[in-house]
Amino acid sequence: MVMSHPHVSSMDRPDRPQRVVVSRRRLLEGSAAVVGALALSAPATGRRAAAAETTPEWNGHLDVFRLGTEPPHATLMPYATLAQALAADRTRSPYRLSLDGTWKFAHADRPDDRDADFHRTDLDDSAWDTLPVPSVWQMHGYDRPIYLNITYPYWGPNGHGEDPQPPAAPTRYNPVGQYRRTFTVPGSWAGRRTFLHFEGVKSAHYVWINGRLVGYHEDSFTPAEYDITEHLKPGTNQIAVEVYRYSDGDWLEDQDMIRLSGIFRSVHLFSTPAVHLRDFKLDTPLGADHTTAELAVTASVRDYAGGSGGRYTVDTLLYDAGGHPVWPRPLRQSVDLASGGEVSVRAARSVPSPRLWSAEDPYLYTAVLQLRDPAGKVIETLSHRVGLREFALKDGLMRINGRPVSFRGTNRHEMHPARGTALTRADMIEDIEIIKR
Repeated sequence: MVMSHPHVSSMDRPDRPQRVVVSRRRLLEGSAAVVGALALSAPATGRRAAAAETTPEWNGHLDVFRLGTEPPHATLMPYATLAQALAADRTRSPYRLSLDGTWKFAHADRPDDRDADFHRTDLDDSAWDTLPVPSVWQMHGYDRPIYLNITYPYWGPNGHGEDPQPPAAPTRYNPVGQYRRTFTVPGSWAGRRTFLHFEGVKSAHYVWINGRLVGYHEDSFTPAEYDITEHLKPGTNQIAVEVYRYSDGDWLEDQDMIRLSGIFRSVHLFSTPAVHLRDFKLDTPLGADHTTAELAVTASVRDYAGGSGGRYTVDTLLYDAGGHPVWPRPLRQSVDLASGGEVSVRAARSVPSPRLWSAEDPYLYTAVLQLRDPAGKVIETLSHRVGLREFALKDGLMRINGRPVSFRGTNRHEMHPARGTALTRADMIEDIEIIKR
């Protein structure tokens, strides 16, 4: 089955008969819990409640913005060695596989014109166009950029006069991008968990792995992450992503900016042990005279597979900017983990002769977190740069490490004249250098 040519406009086709809409949410809730929802204080009217039963997740469901996703966590990446953790280059970890690059792509002007079966593994996409990921499709000949300041981009002529009202999303003009590609999981990841991580997708998206629906996510400028371990197979796997230009989440994303769409930030897989240091927080309380400092570590450990409970240990090692150990021994936290459970622990230790972070001296230490199994074996190593600093509002003044500070800044949107919101690291550094001139 081949999708109709993506550049054929829906305005050139006869209207299709109305279909019965099957909510993907019901399919997801059968196998994955709803891990986050935004509750409205006002009850829905009877008409809206009835409509919600027949519309998909992206239209009229302000209480649904993610399904089948992992809870948010600190930026992290497992490393195989201490040396890799100290280098802290997440892109070079052996437990990371980039999915950036060329994807198959098809475009429809409105949801009714998309191929609802595009995710099938037996679909022939050889005639499809291709699109780089990350990118925005408006910069590659599809759809169009829209700039507005104080109103919504789907009202009036831009939305073909549909003028939806909250909580409805537009349907008359709401372009859909469908992405497909294949990948192979490294053999060294066998027996581990595999997570799929999107850094940014505008505005809402569904994900399928090997033809099976995995999840749904809105909130386009925050990451979306899925545990896809149970959906994988040996050898070649297929991922399919369906992206909607507009969703009901857009009622909360109206800003003075150019509106663009697509998988506009990087996509990657990463691998963890079955018992995983899922999240952590680093606090740096300073003494009253700002000459002493502590590093407080909160770590959350989860048993993803079940059956692997026991007493685990989280060790935190602190290194200075030269890579030298700051403490003679690790800060150790015991974790009594039940089978299939998650436990958070916290511990703190003083930092000798602390060198504080400031804008004038942006000094960074490196905290390395190592998870040990009940036998004492290191099964996971993470790291994060950390600056010792304190921000406080005192006597009406903002202070960094006790000293008053003034801020100079500008309202900056991530935007590039050729790449739109799909900025590279070099683009961001160039912006910062221009601002600081």
